[in-house]
Formats: sequence, C-alpha cells, structure tokens
Amino acid sequence: MPWDGVGSREEPAVFVRGLSAEFRERGEEWENATLGDFLEAPASCVEDSPGWYPNVGWTMPGGGDRAFFARVLDSATVYG
Repeated sequence: MPWDGVGSREEPAVFVRGLSAEFRERGEEWENATLGDFLEAPASCVEDSPGWYPNVGWTMPGGGDRAFFARVLDSATVYG
C-alpha cells in the first residue's frame, strides 16, 4: 500500500504531494473529486475506522500514527 512507508515526519508531506500529483493526472476518476467532498471524506474515514480496520483485516492503531493519517487521506480518494 502507498502509505506503508510513511513513518518519519517528512514522509506524510511526500505522500500528500503524491496524492496531489495523482489528482492532477486523474482526479476526475476519484470518488471525491471536489475539494469539499474530499475534505468531508477523511472525517467519515476517521469516524468509521473502528469498523473499517477489521473489515479490511488491519489492526486499529492504538494512539494514531502518521501512517493512519496517510491512510485516511488515501482512503478519501474512494471513500464516500
């Protein structure tokens, strides 16, 4: 997964810039292709994460982590 390597303080910024580049290339294919929809999606991802993590076979991080932040942003490209 694209967020697996996110761990240092700098890597989330690199990840977000990658999402930005992907949006410029194929943003019309994203579920949440407007800024408003995209910004609402992370809130839904966070709210639903206690059920979503087990559904995809992951363990919910205890105190949150940088990879969790990246997963939320990545999920916002397809999560409604």
